[in-house]
Amino acid sequence: IDKAPTPFYAVLLMDGDSLGAQMSNSDNQQKIATSLNAFTARVPEVVREHNGFLIYAGGDDVLALLPLEDALRCAVACRDTYTQAFAGEINTTLSGAVLYAHVKTALGEVLRQAHDVLDDEAKDGAGRDAIAIRVLKPGGDHLTWAQPWEIALEGGKLKLENLAAELAKASDSEGQFSSKFFYRMRERFTLFKDGLDEAQQAALLAADYIASGPAVGKVNMQQARKIIEPLLVQCRPVVREIDKPQLEWKVVKQPKADAALLVRGIVRERGGER
Repeated sequence: IDKAPTPFYAVLLMDGDSLGAQMSNSDNQQKIATSLNAFTARVPEVVREHNGFLIYAGGDDVLALLPLEDALRCAVACRDTYTQAFAGEINTTLSGAVLYAHVKTALGEVLRQAHDVLDDEAKDGAGRDAIAIRVLKPGGDHLTWAQPWEIALEGGKLKLENLAAELAKASDSEGQFSSKFFYRMRERFTLFKDGLDEAQQAALLAADYIASGPAVGKVNMQQARKIIEPLLVQCRPVVREIDKPQLEWKVVKQPKADAALLVRGIVRERGGER
């Protein structure tokens, strides 16, 4: 049975990080111009390959409309294209924002929030060279998640998508997965303020996962922790610090449920949730 068309679509907004400061050096100007031209020339094809509609690609800016299922992969592909265009020439990075919006939400409001998410969450919040996602719901409530690319990526894909695939494997015989576990995570996070360490947090959530509807009898504690521990990593916001190695970046110890609920949304979009 074919799924009904979703009333949501995605907006992708991307922008280079601190490239303007490097343009002040006359030795860099021609290198930057050449690399930007190469990037801009390639972006339309990248967007088409992901079933999107390119609104604008100029300099280090990209704005496109995409289907839900293609937006995150398109963001990763644009980032890879940008990195390749500047390879060996200029040390620069690309940050991005993906907005999932309902068709009834005014496009002007969606674009305004896209700029806010890019500037406030990906750049200022996560420290640039980062990806941020926001889900806009018709009632005004929304989810927001951001991480530096180094934290967010695994094997050329966002870890959130990989986690959704792992969770779908534990679905029941009809390919469904209960959403109760994800909302249970949000409740559990309020308890973590009382001082549970990371290992205790993972063990508690793994036990909840094992006890959740379709997962009962299908996974053991070791298998559950293999899923829960990387999910918890994505739930803890990281602030990239340019002059420090990754191990010294600031990690917010109190997890936020938005990453888990985004994973739930990906599972649901693929038809693996009930």
